[in-house]
Amino acid sequence: MGYVWSPLAPSPSGVANYTETLIAGDPALEELTFVTEQEVERTGRNAVAPDGKVLNAARNLLQLGNNMHHSYVMDRAIQGGAIVELHDLSLHRLHSERTLHQSDFPGYMLGLQENEGEWGRRAAYQRSQGYFTPRLECYMRANRQVCERARALIVHSRWARFQIELQEIETPIHVLPHYTLTPEESQTSCRTKQEARERLGLASDRLLIISAGDVVPFKRLDWVLAAFEMARGNGLNAELVIAGACEMDDVAFLLEESPNAADITVTGRLDQEAFDDHIMAADLLPEFRFPSVGESSATAARALGFGRVMMVPEYAAFSDLPSSICAKIKLDETVAAQMAEVMTRFAENPERVAATEQKIADFAARRLSLARSRKRLRAILSRYWN
Repeated sequence: MGYVWSPLAPSPSGVANYTETLIAGDPALEELTFVTEQEVERTGRNAVAPDGKVLNAARNLLQLGNNMHHSYVMDRAIQGGAIVELHDLSLHRLHSERTLHQSDFPGYMLGLQENEGEWGRRAAYQRSQGYFTPRLECYMRANRQVCERARALIVHSRWARFQIELQEIETPIHVLPHYTLTPEESQTSCRTKQEARERLGLASDRLLIISAGDVVPFKRLDWVLAAFEMARGNGLNAELVIAGACEMDDVAFLLEESPNAADITVTGRLDQEAFDDHIMAADLLPEFRFPSVGESSATAARALGFGRVMMVPEYAAFSDLPSSICAKIKLDETVAAQMAEVMTRFAENPERVAATEQKIADFAARRLSLARSRKRLRAILSRYWN
């Protein structure tokens, strides 16, 4: 008997979707029991509450994300002895929500000191004086207690493994890349780009750039917009679609005031089927996560599985992707100009898009398939649960 600690549907956590697909959907792991905090997530499932019985079980796999949906998972991780799959290298946001957001500043300071030493204590004090930047969550990771006490760690990129190794943590680390989904395994019923565009009412004779997901600061839509305007100014026949909601006033203003506003669409929040349809329809997907807290991207995983070309930074988890299957953007050079050049290059050579899409689909099927990820996870569990 083994236990998987993770939120499940209908939780809005992306980790819930990951666990449902990778583990709950694997017939070879059907004997596992899920541990969920919310009763609604246990309905009709082999799932239990995080009570004393499971707390002392010998076989535990913890799916740990960086938000309050995983607070009870964090409680178990701090006890030690479990296999911990880190979906975010930094746990600073979760630590903040468990302490600062509960008016527990002493707990916040103590946690940073225990995880980051004197540097953490001083950073916590500075925050109490009003000195804070969101980038602190990238550099003050608050993950040492969890990593040192785990029986083994699972991360989604070689970059994340290297970052933990730099912390001189000796816990065994296994890299399990985020699985990709083929169109057949996803929610889209479209099988071609043209079919998806017809369903969505999008033009078939323009370069279609899809920024997938709700607008948040680290996705750097400001960079994407600057590149789009630069390329449009040079005569690019293209359309930009933000496939998600934009609730950031400063970004909404930039979109409204853009000289190319007529060629920009914001869809609003989408259900999974419509979201997958938009990824299927894309020629280019800018997938930026900067700064990064070491997370993987479910959007990127879908794009790879669908054989879609992404523009990604040469940075963090994206460093694992070969340059032959995506357009790498260097962050130490002018980002917008590089992105505009990529947009123009692919628009001028549709054959290049098609050839790259085939390479991507082949790479995903060979290296990142759902079946391969399930097999690798089973191998890790078997190593420690024999």
